[in-house]
Amino acid sequence: MKIAILTLPLHYNYGGNLQCYALIHTLQSLGHEVCNIAIVQEQKLPPLKQRPFLYTKRFINKILGRQYSCVFSEHKIIRDRDRVHKYADEFISSNIPLTPHKYKDALSLNELNDYEFDAIIVGSDQVWRPKYAFPDIRSFFLDFLKNNQKTLRISYAASFGTDIQEYSEKEIRDCGNLIEKFDAVSVRENSAIHLINNVFKWKCSATPQLVLDPTMLLEKDEYLKIVPCSTKIEKTKELFYYILDMTPDKRKLIDSICIDKGLKEFTVFPRSILPNSKVEDKIIPPVEKWIQGFNRADLIITDSFHGCVFSIIFNKPFIVYANKKRGITRFSSLLEIFNLEDRLITSSSEFNQVKLHSVIDWAKVNCIKEEKKEQSLTFLQDALKRQR
Repeated sequence: MKIAILTLPLHYNYGGNLQCYALIHTLQSLGHEVCNIAIVQEQKLPPLKQRPFLYTKRFINKILGRQYSCVFSEHKIIRDRDRVHKYADEFISSNIPLTPHKYKDALSLNELNDYEFDAIIVGSDQVWRPKYAFPDIRSFFLDFLKNNQKTLRISYAASFGTDIQEYSEKEIRDCGNLIEKFDAVSVRENSAIHLINNVFKWKCSATPQLVLDPTMLLEKDEYLKIVPCSTKIEKTKELFYYILDMTPDKRKLIDSICIDKGLKEFTVFPRSILPNSKVEDKIIPPVEKWIQGFNRADLIITDSFHGCVFSIIFNKPFIVYANKKRGITRFSSLLEIFNLEDRLITSSSEFNQVKLHSVIDWAKVNCIKEEKKEQSLTFLQDALKRQR
């Protein structure tokens, strides 16, 4: 079949790129022709009417010596973008087939009707979270497809990112009507089933199905094929931390565990994320180094959903320090599947040494993963056999 994937715009996010890679790789292994719909979200300068106030405010912050102050931050981001995203762009161009045309707004997506795809699969990642959806949340419910179009409408592991309803009344009506047109619906979290049933007033007889994130459809060895053979694993015991939102409390936890367990810490992150830093310090490291981080680690601490996923894939002891503002349901739903809820904390005060010393039964975890993987693949295969 000729299949298109519709996910959030690809950029430098490791998890976002790898979930797309994994879904495409899985579908290709089933014999399909697959590409990702190339949505481009360009960095824009502030509207002209905002500039005097905005730049004046930033200039005052700079005079006051505030850390994140950069008067012309958007200009620097646009100017430095190609160098900062270099490795991510290389990974995408080498591993993720894209549609020939790039789409920058909701209207241009109408052109996808001309491709006559056999199926469009929405997902995975937080594609159904309005504040992340670009160009428009309705696009991720396939509003651009013509009603007489024979293209199958499928969601795979679509996520709202949170268990809180974030849609406007009009978005609820529009997206509720659109989801009824889907031929098969699957989601990544239990809370998503509740939101579909209760917010969108789901009327279909079939319940939305819970499936694994696409990254879990591939095995550890398949990811290690991406890593250069020359990459060596350190002989010292190491703690890998992948923290998206570093705080003093997370820093305190990392330091205390390293001291207590005699671990050497490392991460895979730019040297700086400040807009006024040198461009060479802001370069995003290659995804190969990120994957190797999980392979090297003796222990992992992360506040990232896909950091949690890859800890499980690589069978490494881990602690998830969830960020309430980003949404905890993504973590709790995943960990519940594998009976690993005790790995989740929201502050260093919740951390108990028993968690660190308790041994994860990876044989049981892997057995559950294989069972859920089979169910997820069955969903995909059955969905693609349907006819309009």
